[in-house]
Amino acid sequence: MSRMRRPTAALLVLLAAAGGAGCSQDPTPTPPSPTISRGSSASATSPPAATPVTAPLKRMKPPAAIPGELVRVVLSQRSGRLDQKDTVTRPARADQDYSVRAACAAATPGTTISYEVRSGKVGAPDDALASGGVTCDGQVMVNGVGHLPAEAIVVYLRGVQADVASAYAVIAP
Repeated sequence: MSRMRRPTAALLVLLAAAGGAGCSQDPTPTPPSPTISRGSSASATSPPAATPVTAPLKRMKPPAAIPGELVRVVLSQRSGRLDQKDTVTRPARADQDYSVRAACAAATPGTTISYEVRSGKVGAPDDALASGGVTCDGQVMVNGVGHLPAEAIVVYLRGVQADVASAYAVIAP
């Protein structure tokens, strides 16, 4: 009878050791490793690609009229449509230095547009008198453009404007 007990006790010890293999004191489960089948570059259990997150459209108000202002262009998105309003106030003075004040807000971080300052005179060359970039982060940038011809001046906002909530550019001393 003592011979029977020893093999049974040894068997119980072996079963307990085999059953406890891989167990730990940590109660949190370990996720299974992803499996990749031969010839496949993607995992059958890989998570879906992250979807880019965009911020809600934030609208900015352009500044009030600036003394000596020549021209302004204002863009605003309303009901999925981009509206543009151009206002030419007066021609430039030949002996005056001017600056562009511009800002833009967009749903996608890192969006940029550009401005172009041109002559508004009929028949004038189509070359830009000044140009530059505007980051759509809601911050106002000011760039000097120096002297402009003594004539009507226009300013254009260029670039992909699909997610632009609002933008403006103003030319003034």
